[in-house]
Amino acid sequence: MNPKLDSIRKQRGAVLIVSLIMLLVLTLLGFSAIQNTTLEERMAGSLRSGQVAFEAAESALRGGEAWIDQFNTRPLPKTSGTAQEVVWVKDSPGNYNETNYWWQEADADWWSTYGQTYGNTLSIGGATDISQGPRFLVEELGLKKDTLVLGQSQDEIGQYYYQVTARGTGVNTNTVVKLRSTYARRY
Repeated sequence: MNPKLDSIRKQRGAVLIVSLIMLLVLTLLGFSAIQNTTLEERMAGSLRSGQVAFEAAESALRGGEAWIDQFNTRPLPKTSGTAQEVVWVKDSPGNYNETNYWWQEADADWWSTYGQTYGNTLSIGGATDISQGPRFLVEELGLKKDTLVLGQSQDEIGQYYYQVTARGTGVNTNTVVKLRSTYARRY
């Protein structure tokens, strides 16, 4: 008997089993790599949508400030009406009577009724696909007088302060960013 020939005959099935185990391990690694790639792609898409929403809200915020700046005389604040061409009394837009502040609770339909539209496309990295046009809303905060003297004709001379609230959406309607700024204007 030849000892080499006997050992070869004993190992015939071992190579097949080891090969199948290696193939199973490589398959599991491949599936894991596919899952990781899919997750990373979703995360990148979500980040992009968030950036688009932020840029949309910021552009609407600047648009609201420019809108206030266009007036030669002070627009009188109102407590009711629709958003177009309205400056609101603080905390009164749309008669929103929820437990939280209106800007925290207001949904897309509310913003469509009471918010002023600022454009409908925004270009971020060559993409112009946002789900809804950005909107802004302006509230008057009050007057900071230039003088402390009362009873004079100069009582209304000073700076009026406005609060601009903007809402922007990303690539899908689930990504929403809301921003606020305070803007001073002298008439």
